[in-house]
Amino acid sequence: MRGARARRPGAHGHAHLSRGDRRRACDASAARRGNARPLPVALPAPGRQGGRIVRIIDRVPELRELLADADHVDVREAESEVSLREFVAGAMGRNPTWMRGLFRARGVLARILRLREPDIPIRAVQRPEELSFAPGGRVSFFTVKEAAENRFVVLEAKDNHLSGWLVVATEPAADGRARFELATVVKYHRWTGPVYFGIIRPFHHLIVAGMARAGARGSSVAKQRGVDRWVPRSLFTIAAGHVAIGLVSDRTRWGGIVSEGLWNTVASDDDARRSSLWFMLGGIALGGLAVLIRRSVIATGKMPPETGWILLSSAIPVCVLEPVSGAWALLPLGGLALWAARRDHSAVEPSRTLEHGKPAPTQ
Repeated sequence: MRGARARRPGAHGHAHLSRGDRRRACDASAARRGNARPLPVALPAPGRQGGRIVRIIDRVPELRELLADADHVDVREAESEVSLREFVAGAMGRNPTWMRGLFRARGVLARILRLREPDIPIRAVQRPEELSFAPGGRVSFFTVKEAAENRFVVLEAKDNHLSGWLVVATEPAADGRARFELATVVKYHRWTGPVYFGIIRPFHHLIVAGMARAGARGSSVAKQRGVDRWVPRSLFTIAAGHVAIGLVSDRTRWGGIVSEGLWNTVASDDDARRSSLWFMLGGIALGGLAVLIRRSVIATGKMPPETGWILLSSAIPVCVLEPVSGAWALLPLGGLALWAARRDHSAVEPSRTLEHGKPAPTQ
């Protein structure tokens, strides 16, 4: 057009573009040369996106490289009020008898497949404050690869058939609680990797599910002491023996009760059958008490403080009125439970001493 001066393109051929367009064009040109500036990447928000559930581990930038080329990833979720350290201590401190048996069976399979580490060492349970989240630290038989306090921890175990990582990630939830994800990440090295993992996978899911539940309870497993573990176990053993003795010694009476159809077969004037019935119920009651004590130990790391008094108040009258009985076995358990309750009370009782040894004033 006449009177209109044509604008000459600049050195990059885009003088006619706006400032934002010029910046994007420069970035594209730099990308073609291989020196593009890294652009900020927005992490996915919680919830569902495009029909897919966005996991906590997907929102941790440090885990992207680990998850990118994994051959297997499975995730267990939990919600609790515990910290990341307490969750890890609780999860790694879970070591029931059946799981130790699975580890022994795993050793047989590992030797057949000629794995480098056929046996899994069972290390002592660690308390939360004893855990090392520094790279190279040991948590059970795992090595810490990477961690960020109160965000995530990556535990690594390698062998010649595969490498496995146990990832625990957390984020705040409602009401002051926290959401946790316990993820297993696996990368295969050779053909024995998928064969091995395919065989153990059903048991792996059982173990990891139990670890997630134990982690949500926190480090109570790590807090358990010998007395707290063995008093309920011993009490349950006594209860089982009590029931077994009742069935064997009174088998004639129980045979008659069963043959008569059970209903209304223990008359109020039949002292022998009434004695057999209450003997059996006593054993069942002891077993129930042992189960409740054990559940308290699992949940809190210690026995209820009333345990000792319950056992002693049950045992002493029987020992006095019927010295030839098994009630004597309850006396040491009651004494140990009282000692444990006093120990726990002393451990949490606040000090009443000020500086220089002066007692605190009473209110």
